[in-house]
This record gives sequence, C-alpha cells and structure tokens, in this order.
Amino acid sequence: MIPAESIQQFEERFLQSPTNKTKPSSGIQEQREALLKELIHEYGEEKLDALGKNGVWEILQQKAGGLFHRSESTMKDFYKKQKLIKFSPGRKTKHNH
Repeated sequence: MIPAESIQQFEERFLQSPTNKTKPSSGIQEQREALLKELIHEYGEEKLDALGKNGVWEILQQKAGGLFHRSESTMKDFYKKQKLIKFSPGRKTKHNH
C-alpha cells in the first residue's frame, strides 16, 4: 500500500496541475523523461534494455498511468524524442520487474 502522502508528492512533482494550462505539450514529454531518468537510475540501462520499450512503458504506466496512456503513436513519439536510453533492436522476452 502506498501512503497518500507519497502519491500526493509524486503528483505534485511529476504531473501537471489541472489549473496550469499554460505549459506547452512539450512539458508532458519533459515529465515523462524525468520519470524515465529515475527508472534508469533505479533499474540500470542494461535491465531496461532487456525489458524493451514495451516493458519499460508498462513500468512507467504503473508509476504514472496518466502520463503514459497506452497508445502506439504516443509511445513511438516518446521514444523517438527522448535521448536518455537507446534500446537494442529486436524482440524482447517478457521479464518480471
């Protein structure tokens, strides 16, 4: 169980507030990249590479589903724009994370 305090801190840190509509949509990319950066620090690039883009996306959805909704174009755009990790080509086997 995650304490409500932790969820609130996470939302304040990573999710746009509904009242702040002046941020450009690139702010969402920045927020996503900030979470990816934390994930890289937590798991390491090698493990994330082994999980593949879909596996990493699933973990990111668990951490912040609102930022990482399931859409093929959203996922492709995110990985195309980010420069934090480069995934090896090829299919990945599903790993437990």
